[in-house]
Amino acid sequence: MLIILGLSLVLVLAVWKMRGGEQGKWFALLFPGEVRLKSNQEVEQHFNELAKISGLAVPNLIPTGVFIQSTQFLNPYTVWTTGYVWQRLPVFWRWL
Repeated sequence: MLIILGLSLVLVLAVWKMRGGEQGKWFALLFPGEVRLKSNQEVEQHFNELAKISGLAVPNLIPTGVFIQSTQFLNPYTVWTTGYVWQRLPVFWRWL
């Protein structure tokens, strides 16, 4: 019973956070060590900070996405998903 209560609390906190709860407080509690980046500007800033700390060059970021066309649950253990994984490469990379 205590395990179910604990799992329910974690689920409620996660849903509350997804719906715009207090910024960062519960996210850090539920996912320690994770960094949440919400925009391209935050991603660039994060990689610039990591480059300064590590002394390495800032990586080339390639816009990547997933387009899911359909999902079918065949049974409780098998999921069939169709779609595309795409990347937008700079023009000068296409000829290498």
